[in-house]
Amino acid sequence: MKKKVLIILGICGVLILTGCVKTNTDDINNKNNELKSHEVTYPSEMGDIPEFKAEKIVDATKDEDIHSTMVTYEGLKLEDAKKYLEDIKELGYSDGFEDIDNGEINFLGFKDDSQVTVSYYNDNFLTLSFIDDISKVKK
Repeated sequence: MKKKVLIILGICGVLILTGCVKTNTDDINNKNNELKSHEVTYPSEMGDIPEFKAEKIVDATKDEDIHSTMVTYEGLKLEDAKKYLEDIKELGYSDGFEDIDNGEINFLGFKDDSQVTVSYYNDNFLTLSFIDDISKVKK
């Protein structure tokens, strides 16, 4: 079980660090050669994970290969991130991994066939990753 958890955390970490999936935050208008910024909205594919409405969403991505949706918030304080994590745990996500240390949060929780990871880092960013059915993740 620990090996599977570490593999899934590794996949999420790679996606976070490389940014290799499509993002919908910017779009280039080729006629005027201007960069247009679009408001990023909370994706409906996040299952029962509630939107953290108090902060700005800076990125929302979806990876069809691993049935994963990821949202990154900017501007959170550590205490707000801890409270949000407690809200997620109250929904029944557990039995994974939790580490809160030195101003960072790393959490992996499971509920039924769903998985959620929560990472808080750089005293500012919170990233959520949600997989709706881990049995469909390509191996």
